Amino acid sequence: MRRILIAGTLAVLLAAVTGCASRPGDDRPVPFDPHRSTELTVWTGWTGREAAAFHSVVRDFTELHPNVHVSIVDGVEDSTIMTSIRGGYPPDVAAIGSTTTMGTYCSTGAFRDLRPYLRRDHVTTRYAPVIRRLLDFHGTQCAMPGGVDTFGLYYNKKQFAAAGVTRPPRTWSEFVADAKKLTTYNKDGSIRTLGFDPLFSFQQNTAIHWSPSFGAKLYDRNGHSAFASDPGWRRMFLAQRELVRTVGYQKLQRFQSGLGAEMSAANAFQAGKVAMQFDGEWRTAFIADQAPKLRYGTATLPVADDRAETYGAGFVDTGIFGIPQGAKEPGAAWELVRYLTQTRSAQTKFYGALGNVPSLPSAATDPAFTRRPHFSTFVHIMNNRYSASGTPTTLGTADKDALDQFGERWQAGRIPDLGAGLSGLARQVNDLTRNANPP
Repeated sequence: MRRILIAGTLAVLLAAVTGCASRPGDDRPVPFDPHRSTELTVWTGWTGREAAAFHSVVRDFTELHPNVHVSIVDGVEDSTIMTSIRGGYPPDVAAIGSTTTMGTYCSTGAFRDLRPYLRRDHVTTRYAPVIRRLLDFHGTQCAMPGGVDTFGLYYNKKQFAAAGVTRPPRTWSEFVADAKKLTTYNKDGSIRTLGFDPLFSFQQNTAIHWSPSFGAKLYDRNGHSAFASDPGWRRMFLAQRELVRTVGYQKLQRFQSGLGAEMSAANAFQAGKVAMQFDGEWRTAFIADQAPKLRYGTATLPVADDRAETYGAGFVDTGIFGIPQGAKEPGAAWELVRYLTQTRSAQTKFYGALGNVPSLPSAATDPAFTRRPHFSTFVHIMNNRYSASGTPTTLGTADKDALDQFGERWQAGRIPDLGAGLSGLARQVNDLTRNANPP
C-alpha cells in the first residue's frame, strides 16, 4: 500500500548514499526517437488492483507509441531500486510511493536531475504550493509527482447526531470536547465506542500527520532539527497527552486490541467503533467498497485554537516517478514519465481507480474527483497554502522513525520531561544528519 512506506532499512539507504558518487551520471536530456523500437522497464511498488490500473494506463501510452514496449515489475521495494542502481542494473523508470526517501535519490544522483528535460520541453506546471516545496531538493528536481495522499478527518454522521454534535470540529478545543461526547462506555467501564483514538501508531495516527494542525516543522531554515526549537511540537504532544489521559492509556490499548485490521472491512471507523478518524483520501474508496451504507462525512483536520486562520490545511505526500542513473533508455523513459504526470486523461484514469488525488492541477479539477462524494475535501487540502509535508532529506525515513518512537514512549509515560525529551530527539536527528553527510 502507498500509505505504508516501502522504504528499506536505514542501513541500506545510508549504504546507498555512500555507494553512489555525488553526481554519477550525465543529466543532459536524451531525445526520444518515436520511430525506433525501444524496450522500457518499469519497477513499481503497486500490487493487485492498483497494479492492474497502472498496467492499463501504460497500455494507453504504448497505443500512442507502438514502437515502445514496456515491461512492468510490480511489488518492488524501495531498497531494491536503490540496490539496482548501485549494482548497475536499474530499471528505466522507478515509481515510489512517497517522497520520504526522495532525498537519498536526489543527493546521490541515483535519479537523474529532470530540470534539463523540463526546460527543453517547456514543462511549467503550476503545482500546489506543498507539492512544489516537496519536489525542490536543494535546487534539483530528480522526480515528478504522481498521486497525492492528503490526510483529513472522517466522521460518523449517525454517531454525531446521537451525541448532539452538529458539525465537524474546526479547532482543537472543539475536537477534544466532541471526542469526549462521542465516547461511550460499557457497564464495566470499558470502551464501547470511541470518539477518537489518540494513540500514535493507530493506523494513520502519526505525529507527522498531526503536525500541520499545530504548525510544527521538522527542520529550521538552517537544516537543523526543530523538535526542540519549534513550540508547535511541545503543544502537539501536550494536546495528545490530554486526549490519552481523558480515556486512559491502558484502556485505549485494550480497546485497540479488539479492533479489525486497518485495510479490512472490519476497519474501526467503517465498523462504527470509532466516531472520528484521521485518514487519507483513499479511505473513501475503501468505504465505497467495504461499507457502502456507512453515513459519514469528511472535513479538514482541526487546528490549534490560535491557528484558526489555517483551518483547511493538512498533511500531504505524493508518489513520485524517477529515471535512475544508468537507465538504458532515458529518452523514452522521460516520454513515459511525462505522459504519466502531465496528461490529464492518464492521471484521471489512474488516480481515479486508486482513489488518490491527482498532482496535475487540471486533473484534480476533473468532475471525476470534485463531484465524488466526500473526496473534494482532500483536493482542497492539497491546494491549501498552509498544508505541510515531511521534508525529504538524506536520512530517508530515519527522522520520522525517530519521531514515531518518541511519540510511543511519550504516550506510555516513559518521558517524564517533555522539553528534555524533545531536545534529545533533536540531537539524535542532528547526529544522524551529520553521519549521513560527512564533511
